Amino acid sequence: MSEAPIVVKVGWDGGAGVWVATSDDVRGLAVEADDFAKLNEKVKLALYDLIELNGFPHKGDEIPLNLVKEDTLSFAECA
Repeated sequence: MSEAPIVVKVGWDGGAGVWVATSDDVRGLAVEADDFAKLNEKVKLALYDLIELNGFPHKGDEIPLNLVKEDTLSFAECA
């Protein structure tokens, strides 16, 4: 059986004009970037540091990672 993935919630903060990533699985993760590719890279770097710092339990050299994009369905936009 494989290891459970780290779930990272990703959303667009329109007020700040940035992508934001947080996780309930790894304490302290709060990353933002102006584009999704940069956010993905920053998330991985931050997770590496936080996992080492917090002693997050894991097996082997890899941990599955799920980036979950949160969005809103606007009925006004669909009309």
